[in-house]
Amino acid sequence: MKTKKERLDIIFHQLSTMPPVSDRNQANTLICNVVNEVENKETNLPLDYNPNSGRMFFYSFSPTIWENLESDPARLYLNSKHIVEIFNNGTIIIYRKQNDGTSEVFRKTGV
Repeated sequence: MKTKKERLDIIFHQLSTMPPVSDRNQANTLICNVVNEVENKETNLPLDYNPNSGRMFFYSFSPTIWENLESDPARLYLNSKHIVEIFNNGTIIIYRKQNDGTSEVFRKTGV
């Protein structure tokens, strides 16, 4: 089984090759689908929304998990390492938290 870092690299690559989307719901669905496809292929772990399961997953929009759902961008503090922002036009930006702030690790521009 590939490491989470290797799987995350595959996810970023696949997201980058997909056509751009035009709204935040399509962007969220795109991420969910790609993450699940990669995890299904690269692990033998069942889909389990337990953060300790070893399998990566992505959250649908929910006010208990996401911030700023009524504004632009919506923001998800995915784990202790990543922040995801999804904009109304479908743009996706993922940041990695570091000791000295954050750095952008992925960007896909929407339509």
